[in-house]
Amino acid sequence: MDTSEKVKLFWSFSQLTQEIERDKDSRDMLAQRYAVRFIMLNNFNEFKELAKFMTNIGVDMLDLENLIDDGEDDTWITKDTLKDAIKACTKSTFVTPFSEVARFYNDDDFRGFFNEIMLLEDIHNPNKRIYIPLIGLQNRFTDFLNHFARIKESAPVWRYDAETQSVEVFFSKYKNFVLPNESVQCQLNSLREWLMFWKKQAPQERIVCTSAPIAAKYKYSKPDNIFNFTRIANAYEFMIQFLELHFPFEYEEDENEFWEQLLKDLNKTNLDHFSFEAFVRNTFNKVKFDAAEVIGAWANESSASYERWLLKNYVKHTSFSDQFPYINICIDSVSSLEDPYLLISMIMTRILYNDIPANKFSEYAAERRNIIVENRYLFEKTSTEEDQNWLFDRIKELYQGQGNLNSAVELLTGVFDFEKKLLMGWSVNYPNHKKLAEYVSNLYPEYVAYIKPFKPTHFKLENQWLVDYIKAYKRSKMEDKYLDEISNFIKTKNNTAANFYKWYFEFEDTHSLLSEVNSNVLYRPDKVIWIDGLGVEFLSYIMYLIDKENSGLKVVRTQITRSFLPSSTRHNRFEGDIVKKYGALDELGHDSHGYQYFDTLIEELKVVKNIIQDILSISKKQKCTIAIVSDHGLSCLSRKVPSKKYDGKFEHEGRYIKASDEAMTDPDYLVHENEAEGHKYKIALTHSSLSKVPTHQVHGGCTPEEVLVPFILLSNKDMTKNIVNHQVKITSEDIMISNPVVSLTIIPEPKGAILSCEGRSYRMNRCGTTWTVVLEGITEGRHEVEVKPDGANSINKIPINVVGFGVNSDINDMFDL
Repeated sequence: MDTSEKVKLFWSFSQLTQEIERDKDSRDMLAQRYAVRFIMLNNFNEFKELAKFMTNIGVDMLDLENLIDDGEDDTWITKDTLKDAIKACTKSTFVTPFSEVARFYNDDDFRGFFNEIMLLEDIHNPNKRIYIPLIGLQNRFTDFLNHFARIKESAPVWRYDAETQSVEVFFSKYKNFVLPNESVQCQLNSLREWLMFWKKQAPQERIVCTSAPIAAKYKYSKPDNIFNFTRIANAYEFMIQFLELHFPFEYEEDENEFWEQLLKDLNKTNLDHFSFEAFVRNTFNKVKFDAAEVIGAWANESSASYERWLLKNYVKHTSFSDQFPYINICIDSVSSLEDPYLLISMIMTRILYNDIPANKFSEYAAERRNIIVENRYLFEKTSTEEDQNWLFDRIKELYQGQGNLNSAVELLTGVFDFEKKLLMGWSVNYPNHKKLAEYVSNLYPEYVAYIKPFKPTHFKLENQWLVDYIKAYKRSKMEDKYLDEISNFIKTKNNTAANFYKWYFEFEDTHSLLSEVNSNVLYRPDKVIWIDGLGVEFLSYIMYLIDKENSGLKVVRTQITRSFLPSSTRHNRFEGDIVKKYGALDELGHDSHGYQYFDTLIEELKVVKNIIQDILSISKKQKCTIAIVSDHGLSCLSRKVPSKKYDGKFEHEGRYIKASDEAMTDPDYLVHENEAEGHKYKIALTHSSLSKVPTHQVHGGCTPEEVLVPFILLSNKDMTKNIVNHQVKITSEDIMISNPVVSLTIIPEPKGAILSCEGRSYRMNRCGTTWTVVLEGITEGRHEVEVKPDGANSINKIPINVVGFGVNSDINDMFDL
């Protein structure tokens, strides 16, 4: 007997059910010997109808999902487990859905299982029937029968060919998604769900199965007349085929890990309105994702390659690319998603690649400049020295080599120090170029403010030479040359001690002016800011910064004052609780790398700017008056002239030497006795130092830039309010030493008054309209008392004469001798 003779074919469902009815009561020996009945179907609808029929005729159900332990929904049912379950049936039983396990057995297990089941006997239950439906397994089961040796004596095999049904099954590792169009597709996430599906749900055209054991074993299933099995290759395929999502760019194999992560990050329950653009913004928690935010997210060291991949495709494949075409070509040129700084590098340098269209250069350059300016801190922090040097050379070549000033300037942003060096250099080499001057003013206004001359509010006309000198000094500093103008000034003003002292004492010393201001209640500073190394050259720049900040502080007074000699910090200290010192500028002057042409000035302007901004921030917290003072300035020109060779212990690279009492002034130096300590010093009169040629900026000498410093008084107080002028009159200037009582009248009458004399202060007592105080430890002779009524804006100074008894006349008078 061959297979065609063994398999009994039915042309209708009723014919099949009639045969089942007949067979279950058959007394035929073979029918009662072998219990198993195989029923081949090619349609799940007929399978469901058959299951109903079996229930109606009293056949028990063996639900294969019940062979899976609770909580282990995705555990495989082995052939032995299935065989044992079938053998354990004592009554007629319908095994459901048998074929949805058996089809995934490998060839050995498949043949082994059927070899044992085909001839299953139960002599104690001759009327027991085990109905095993084979859905879509026609080809594979037929092949088994063709090789089954005892086919003739085996149990009956029935086949009913209804309309063939086709089901696409896709194996996937992506679980727990809500698939759209549930009427034609669904997702089964475990073996239990897989087995239950065929009994309870109508078949669908596409099934996504994520059961791990089925995915591992589907390769053993053979092509049949119902199922078509396919493995979903990657996350991208799953999203576009089954989640019906759309992406504005195609899948690349080397980007597979990023697609996998994107799928994990999806909101699995809300995909109806998915768009890649919105997904990226939500990933980075941005409502609007502008250029600064994209670049910042890219350069963030904590950003992963996946996040940069999202950013790259967001830039390239959304409206962002139309808004920022230059960033688009930069991000397209980035070779690695791992390096957070590559995009920064590209934005800086890509503009100078040869493939940039000439008609797009200005547009791209403007976009590049805006991006760098808006993100200046990021670019300052992350741009490499290599990129900056490369740009320096290329931009320099554009102007100085090709004469293309416009293109060169279009590439400048005013952010980087190398750009500032270029602007400084061009302004020095082309001082009369009006267009260049306009560019410099726009791109480096701090430098322009530094160069600009400035006259303080308190300035004597006879000192106009200083304005000209400082102007020449700045030019000399910018050219890094010892100009004739400077040399002529020094030869005129510092050729002798007498000439030096003549202009030196024309300026009030800083400490005296500070004391004078401090004695005036109206102008008395609440804080004294000591900027170490701040020379008069920076006065114009500081005025620019104060005006630019709009802090509310008004400039009450600006003045040029002098340092004590030598012009060193040690000889010009400021003491007191209200004094705050900033030392960064002086530290820069003494930097171990020495003076660097252009670079040092760039850093100086930064340091001064930071200090002034810090000072001005005080006014935002409180009403206050601030005095800005300095101990000395700095000179860069001693590097440019020969030095003198003198013996001794040199200070500040030879700007002064401690001298003996017998030392005499020389054309090279001034012998000066310091006012505070009484020591004599040989102090360099000119820029030539007294030992070696300096490599740093120096101070301590007698040049104007070393000894002259700015004095600035700022206030946000209303100095017109509550000003009361008091008239203070002393009852008698002569006060007896035996009873040193000072008596005064103060009009209008204050709430109180302080009297100070010889370093002591007293709270005065009022008796009627008279104010009195007893002086302690006073000596005979002339003295001066200072009286400050409460609320007064000034101090009244009154002379007194303390009188005692004369040794001769007074005694003679007492005794009438």
